[in-house]
Amino acid sequence: MAEKYRKIDPRLWKDENFLLLSERDKLIAIYVMTAQTNRIGLFNFSPARAAEDIGIDYETFLERFRNVCSKFKWEYDKTFRVLFIPTWWKYNHPENQNVLKGNLKDLHDIPNTNLIYKFFNNLTYLDETLHKTLLERCPKPSRIQEQEQEQEQEQENYSCSELSDDKTEPEATDEPVESPVLVFPLIPRDGEFAILQKDIDEWQETFPGVDVLQVLKRARQWSIDNPKRRKTKAGIRNHISTWLSKEQNKARAAPGTVSHGKVNCEICQYNQRAPCKNLGKEGFDKERCDSYKPIAN
Repeated sequence: MAEKYRKIDPRLWKDENFLLLSERDKLIAIYVMTAQTNRIGLFNFSPARAAEDIGIDYETFLERFRNVCSKFKWEYDKTFRVLFIPTWWKYNHPENQNVLKGNLKDLHDIPNTNLIYKFFNNLTYLDETLHKTLLERCPKPSRIQEQEQEQEQEQENYSCSELSDDKTEPEATDEPVESPVLVFPLIPRDGEFAILQKDIDEWQETFPGVDVLQVLKRARQWSIDNPKRRKTKAGIRNHISTWLSKEQNKARAAPGTVSHGKVNCEICQYNQRAPCKNLGKEGFDKERCDSYKPIAN
């Protein structure tokens, strides 16, 4: 049900914030509220997938997405890629306690983000008869403390109802945040895997005969086209290395590079055997391996 059922309130078209949006931003707002949502308004959200679904480039989507979030006061955790819509219960109110309990099962798919605790404090649009049902499922203080310790925040002895916005905001930092070059979709529970320029540089050193960026783009497209075969966060690097290794092997066997079979040339050092006999002779072409007369076994 959480994967298939969506609804949108007609009152959206009269909302003052929605009316102030541009035509493209309205499309993004509707997409956010329908395409990747669940039943509770706290859900995993992939900007890369959204950009592809809408048909705009990634950077343009991020700029417009930030504008939409600002207008509606939605909150987005970039680290865990989780979006929180505080007014969700206003337009998607559960009919009774049993429905709310069923809806809260969607929390099992959410990473341990601080937005979880904001979600449990958000009682404004939830009927008072359902407050107890919601708060009974609030994470225990020990779990909250563990989350805060991981984020190096010095907080002690507080309950879910005592959390405030200033306590859950991440600590400011002056370090620049590097934008991802590519974002790989993973299995639903693991969200996405961001590839930075430093990752590409490291792979380029390891696989010098490969255009790493082009291979990564093909591997990413494969992941998009084959959602049932996407990898976990733990297995994605090995998956990428497999792609790059195959391309490296193709490069070694390609004409103009290493096409010698069981022989060797001076540049390739294939199988680390001796260089070609013609090395250093007049007319010898150092630019192409095929120009060498290789040494037979």
